[in-house]
Amino acid sequence: MIYSEYKQSRVKDVDVTVSFEDGILDLDIYLNPPDDPDVDPERVTNDAVAAAHAAVDELFASEA
Repeated sequence: MIYSEYKQSRVKDVDVTVSFEDGILDLDIYLNPPDDPDVDPERVTNDAVAAAHAAVDELFASEA
């Protein structure tokens, strides 16, 4: 998600921490965006979190 919005070479830093315990996904994304981002960095990280949650939900739905 992040690199679909920003060129990889323009992102200064990105860190993703994921944990999954007792059926709960905990996801933290740190993004240090370009100095002059074309897209709102908060929206980009929120979209990435939403996509990750949707992927996990889909995975568990297919197992049921």
